[in-house]
Amino acid sequence: MRKIYVVFVLLLCVIAKSSIGQTSGIFESYAIISINGGANAYYDLQPTTGNPDFEGANLGTFIKGTNTLVFRGGQNKTYKNGGCNILNSSIWYRVFLTGSPSGAFTGVTEPFAFNIGGAGDQQWEQAGNTTELISALPLGNYTLQVYTQADFDGCGNGTHFITNGGANYNATFSVVCNPATLPSASIAAAPAGAICTGTNVTFTATPTNGGAAPSYQWYIGATLVGTNSATFASNTLVNGDAVSVVMTSNDPLVCAGSLTLTSNIITETVNPLLPASVNIAVVPAGAICTGTNVTFTATPTNGGAAPIYQWKLNGANVGAGLATYNNAALVNSDVVTVEMISNATPCLTGSPAAATGITMTVNPNHTISLTSGSSTPSLCINTALGTNIVYTIGAGATGAGVTGLPVGMVGNISGTTFTISGTPTASGSFPYTVTTIGNACVAATATGTITVNANHTI
Repeated sequence: MRKIYVVFVLLLCVIAKSSIGQTSGIFESYAIISINGGANAYYDLQPTTGNPDFEGANLGTFIKGTNTLVFRGGQNKTYKNGGCNILNSSIWYRVFLTGSPSGAFTGVTEPFAFNIGGAGDQQWEQAGNTTELISALPLGNYTLQVYTQADFDGCGNGTHFITNGGANYNATFSVVCNPATLPSASIAAAPAGAICTGTNVTFTATPTNGGAAPSYQWYIGATLVGTNSATFASNTLVNGDAVSVVMTSNDPLVCAGSLTLTSNIITETVNPLLPASVNIAVVPAGAICTGTNVTFTATPTNGGAAPIYQWKLNGANVGAGLATYNNAALVNSDVVTVEMISNATPCLTGSPAAATGITMTVNPNHTISLTSGSSTPSLCINTALGTNIVYTIGAGATGAGVTGLPVGMVGNISGTTFTISGTPTASGSFPYTVTTIGNACVAATATGTITVNANHTI
């Protein structure tokens, strides 16, 4: 049966080639295709041979980005009789979504290959075209449509077409996504790691298989933030904020059900700011008297484990760098302050910190001095003191009193002058003491002895 079929085909070809009024034509045509880098496959257009038929063929399912379908060209076998001549040969193709024929055909020239025998038959072939069809196509079901032609002259001018009765030859194939091609997005923070309150952090998404224009939706926890951008920045993060991004890929290689994904999550550690400050405690507090030893103690806030102190007296450096400073020589209106350098971590602010200065009120101790007369006069009883004993008080003293005077003598204060005067009415030795009064500071005393001699007797 096989041998009879071949003879029948050959008889048809002979009849067609020698038909009345037809002195040239195409008697055998092929479309040449390479699938996934394989060898060229010759698909029958006409007539039927042992090769696969192009018309109605399903060329397969192609994973975009992985598989290839290369239109390599075609082959025409032509004949010519008498004065006819075949000038050229070509195959034309176009690709469209199945069911929606559209678009122009693209021609591929088939150069002359060789003469077949000596009867005017010729073979024209192009098998080296490199047009890959899958890469430029969106996902879908497609039809590859072809026809072939050859121009002639010498017996009139014209073109022979092989068009499947005007319907052209059609084979189908499908372009699908790769279920193994999955998009992903990784986010990184700058600065990375723990931050301080108020730090501006920029998060950047790095996509994989995101396509030419992926879209982004940023989240802090479940709250939408940011814009459709590969970056998101915030300076209002709080501790425990979880930042992520949902990326939607537009990569044509990615299957529709896998286009949207969530990135890794960055959970922020946000440390509070540690504003450094220092205060001064004073012992004794308030006003003091001249010569009082005062202890100043620095009380730090966020000073760290080992703060450094610099005490200052009226702007000049004093002290030994310790948390305390002592001074027993302060004068009124002295200003004592301290500067602290903190080593607190993390997120220290305001270091070095300066304390509010302490302005000292230093009250003077009392003073008293003898300014007139003698503190040890000698006089006779019932005789007025010739030269009054006069003391001048000062500093914190506002008055004075006296004890130990003989009867008849008194002490009086006038302003800053304390005067002892009078006429003693008793004899003897009278030690006296003048004591100042005034502010709460140390009172001053002055002492002396008045000797009252008795009159002579006989």
